[in-house]
Amino acid sequence: MNLNRTTTTACFLALLAVISLLGSGCHSTPKPKPWNIKITKTTPATVDVDVIGVSSSEKQDWASYDLNKYWSPNDERRREAVASDDLVSFSLKMGEASELKIDDKHWKKWLRNPTAELLIIANLPGSFSGGADDFRRKFLYLGKSDWDPDIKKTIEIEIQTTLIKVKTTQIPRD
Repeated sequence: MNLNRTTTTACFLALLAVISLLGSGCHSTPKPKPWNIKITKTTPATVDVDVIGVSSSEKQDWASYDLNKYWSPNDERRREAVASDDLVSFSLKMGEASELKIDDKHWKKWLRNPTAELLIIANLPGSFSGGADDFRRKFLYLGKSDWDPDIKKTIEIEIQTTLIKVKTTQIPRD
């Protein structure tokens, strides 16, 4: 009888531990939401920028993808993303901001899937490694608590000659 009570108590404590872990995991990743994404450039060069909603399972594939290959004329990955309407592409002009609006149709598609982050890829002038450390790639978290609450639903991005700079204050995740 005493063994049965010990087993029941141990099972109950194990169940509480599992529930606690599941509950804390839900709070660590904020639910993604749409944002206005305002993109400007400071380089005089012509710059194309692609914006893609990326799930956590796709992130590593995109993080390690060779961007020299991505920006080549016949890249299959970019062609597939265009064909499936998975990306928004901008050709930036000096002095003009391009914007992905909060009500753009792509947000509905991206958030219907388990999109965790937004990927910004810029075709900057010059020579780059193409690998995971390439400055032409930037991932942005999409949770409400990931950004300064005073930004009025707009994340500002600046495309410079050698990198993508996020001008809006992003709140670090624990």
